[in-house]
Amino acid sequence: MLKLKNTMLKLSKRTGTAVISTKAAILGVCVTLGMAGNSALANVECSLDGEPLSGEVRFFSSGGTYGESLEKAFFIPFEEECGVKVIPVSSKRTFQQLLEMRDAGHYQYDVGSSNGREFPLGIEEGLYAKLPDNFWDELDGIMIEAGTSDYGAWNTTYSQVVAYSTERVAEGFGDNGWADLWDVEKFPGKRTLYDSPYSLVFALIADGVAPEDIYPLDYDRAFAKLDEIKPHVLFWWKKGDQPVQGILNGEVVAASAWNGRVSSRVFAGEPIANSWKNHFFMNGWNVVMAGSPNERNAIALLHYMQNAKGQAKQAELTQYLGANKAAFDLLQPEIASALASAHLNVDMAHVAYSPEWWTPNGQEAQKRWNEWRAE
Repeated sequence: MLKLKNTMLKLSKRTGTAVISTKAAILGVCVTLGMAGNSALANVECSLDGEPLSGEVRFFSSGGTYGESLEKAFFIPFEEECGVKVIPVSSKRTFQQLLEMRDAGHYQYDVGSSNGREFPLGIEEGLYAKLPDNFWDELDGIMIEAGTSDYGAWNTTYSQVVAYSTERVAEGFGDNGWADLWDVEKFPGKRTLYDSPYSLVFALIADGVAPEDIYPLDYDRAFAKLDEIKPHVLFWWKKGDQPVQGILNGEVVAASAWNGRVSSRVFAGEPIANSWKNHFFMNGWNVVMAGSPNERNAIALLHYMQNAKGQAKQAELTQYLGANKAAFDLLQPEIASALASAHLNVDMAHVAYSPEWWTPNGQEAQKRWNEWRAE
């Protein structure tokens, strides 16, 4: 049985954001996965008020294979069981456009994805509907607490990890996580890193900063460490498949990468692996747009999407999971162990994305990153 130990994540019910909790790490708060009863594995009821549903609901996501997984895991069964047509919506949009959409009273969608940086801002701006008081009642005890909020629920959990070739690096690579990625003397070969200020976090970890001390970011220390690795970076990747493809075609020996991209290649039998040491843990949220024309159906769909069967199905398709711990009971061990939320423990000492820091400081971090990259 998998265990989620020393979660290091607490939830602020006011904003619904996950924050680092050193105290939780010290006390070793343990949450055992898969201890929910059989009822937790069944689909939740269609509506919270017991009244029938009808009509439609529009769901926003990034589309692609992720959108396809949503349809298979949730939308099709929700339509069949609850009688509501789910219309997928996929388009690029900014947070400012969300505000303009709200102000104009024109909603492109009723429910859908909000990234970690947007989530607290959306709550402050009144963009998201506050969920009914009984929303989490029947799910009490089977959800990862940090993945639940008065304003939404985790849609995915994922991490930036150290990925490497199992054929082209020496034994022991990855034992020290990001420090090994930086150690080009002991583990020679070209690297690739994410073209993002998130790489500042990786640099600080490689330089010995403890996960609980990452924030606020020390820019000078991070860029000094990045200066060390810069000559060994063959390219800075922007698209998720680039680092794993670079490893598999022999361009680089190691990289930062999204865990799901790595595990999909591992399952395909490719010579690639990743270290979970000090992984950078992140999550997205699903939220209901306040005042949308199908708000009741949107709340019903969001509630339905917390069922373990659907979340397990999505994890099988994408290697990304929501917050229902009972979903682990339905997964094959190799899939369960590839999920980021299975590695929130002291041994791996993960670093949590902090919206409290990134939301107010993200633009400045991006500006400094762009300037450094241009040097």
